[in-house]
Amino acid sequence: MTYFHGNSLRALSKYIEDIINLEMATGQPVVYDFNDKLEVQSKNKLG
Repeated sequence: MTYFHGNSLRALSKYIEDIINLEMATGQPVVYDFNDKLEVQSKNKLG
């Protein structure tokens, strides 16, 4: 398991999702599932 700081997590999420505006609640875990080509298959917000 890897833990990220809020700002680095936002930057990584923007890169993964290729979006401009990203709203992310502080302290809300997000789980990404990737395929073999590292394409996002699913995204789940926990909590």
